Amino acid sequence: QREEYGLDRPIVALQKALERAKEEEDETKEELLAEILRKGCLFLGAVCNDDKDLGLSSMIAEQGGLELILEACNWFRFHEDVANWGLWAVFTLCFDQSQIKTQLVQLQGMETICQLMKNNPTSLEVNRHGLALLFDLMRENQNTEGIKWDPWEIRQRALAAGLHGVVYSAMNEFSDSMDIMMMGQEMLVGTGFQGDIPIYHQM
Repeated sequence: QREEYGLDRPIVALQKALERAKEEEDETKEELLAEILRKGCLFLGAVCNDDKDLGLSSMIAEQGGLELILEACNWFRFHEDVANWGLWAVFTLCFDQSQIKTQLVQLQGMETICQLMKNNPTSLEVNRHGLALLFDLMRENQNTEGIKWDPWEIRQRALAAGLHGVVYSAMNEFSDSMDIMMMGQEMLVGTGFQGDIPIYHQM
């Protein structure tokens, strides 16, 4: 079935582009490779967005797609567009997919999410997608049947990765964003944040 969809081909091509980017010294060429990887993240996310019963998210993850996206985001961690579409792709891959969420945590995905938010503090979309991912990972009503999922461990890993700092920073920077303020407030309250929580300011 994987061969039928051919999902391994774009993933392999993107892996080669990332390997080349790591060796590239020409800034112009490196920027072109970053754009290829941005579009690659967009493609992988779009493929599994609303895939319903096709199981494309699982196929992409099994072919190394999730690991590739995280590696691209880590390499281009100060590149706003790669970070933005990389986080969006991870969100669509993980949505309602407990097995992939488990893989994300194992791949230090929470640490990557927080680092991207720290590195791109003025990007609304990076912070919105990052918060949405963290919020989804820390939801209590996860469908975890058949997999090992420890909510307390997830919470501790998020805190160790700098959850409070990135959430507080995003709420301060984007206090007019209802999505960010609502998710941020719930996460701060639910994880024992000590201090004044920023409030929503309608523009």
